[in-house]
Amino acid sequence: MLKLVQVVNTAPGTATGGGSSRALALDQFVDAQGGARIMVQDSAWLRSRVRRLMRPVSLVREIARSGPDILVFRYPGFPFFWSTRRNLDLARSLVFLLLLKRVVRLRGCHVIVDMLDLVRYPSPNPDLALGVSDRLLGYLERCLFAAADELWACSEAIRHHLVETYTLPEENVRIVLNGSFRDDGPGAGVPEAISGESFNFFYAGDLARGWRGAEIMLDAFVAKITDGSARLILCGTNGEWIAGCYPDSRIVNLGPLLAQEVSAVGRMCHVGLIPQPECGYYHLAFPAKLGLYLALGLPVVTSCAKEAADFVQGHGLGVVASAEAFGEGMRDIMADRGMLQRYRQAAAELSEAFYWDNIYGSALAEFKARISGCATEAGR
Repeated sequence: MLKLVQVVNTAPGTATGGGSSRALALDQFVDAQGGARIMVQDSAWLRSRVRRLMRPVSLVREIARSGPDILVFRYPGFPFFWSTRRNLDLARSLVFLLLLKRVVRLRGCHVIVDMLDLVRYPSPNPDLALGVSDRLLGYLERCLFAAADELWACSEAIRHHLVETYTLPEENVRIVLNGSFRDDGPGAGVPEAISGESFNFFYAGDLARGWRGAEIMLDAFVAKITDGSARLILCGTNGEWIAGCYPDSRIVNLGPLLAQEVSAVGRMCHVGLIPQPECGYYHLAFPAKLGLYLALGLPVVTSCAKEAADFVQGHGLGVVASAEAFGEGMRDIMADRGMLQRYRQAAAELSEAFYWDNIYGSALAEFKARISGCATEAGR
């Protein structure tokens, strides 16, 4: 059996959004495979400034001693360069990578980099500044991506971007879509505000004002959904502003919930909403919320952000409506129960494939088959 070793900056956290959900899912998958985890922030790191300075060297030694067959990294979240985004951290990452490449070459192990995001692509968040040298970061990315046997990208568009921008072989970038956690543990309670008698639209994700598309959905619901039995159920962070701007009693904002609680709420709903802005990065990403909705067997209404819209339309999973017509899309799927049932059936047929264990399990199995085939060819 091939030994899997994951190298991360800190211990696994909680899922609060798309990127953190994918990161946590990868952590849990590695654990389920019996893999080992090595953390940058070990006890020596925390005690000594000198040890922090020398940690790239000691980390590479620790990796070599662990005897990996397959090394797994997250990006962003590559060792040393993850949250502070300082040039010093970036330089430590580069030193670590250059040392690591030698270990990989000498041991003959393989490297997977799971892409949580595109760091250098213009962010839709106006408050997020890169804060480091783009030239140095570009060099790190080119070295890292070239050293990896595979990059795992969450969409065809991001795969194309990586191949074209970094001149990578197409076979080195695999599409590994976003998915959802299983909720087969102890049952989570559903808030009393959610009734099985109402028609429930569901949104799970960041509710930040101004750039996530929340206003598209909220404006559409208030203006176009006049049925008093309809509810808009919101789960996510940064939604404190909504009650003051949209004082509609039919809007139920549950705030941030644990993944299991989100699933329990989603199963009480009828339609998942993806109101992404139709610009920039949103055209590239396969939304984590789409994976969640499909795992729950929910049909969706999505904006025309390309990656989500193409997938929904291509698989007959719901309604694609522009930002301006989002309310009409919600109204149409609510009014036509035959349409709703057809979309629900299509979503249910894909449901099992969108659980994280199946997504990462398939990707790893295909990767192992690929490297096994390469080894066989090399031995002839």
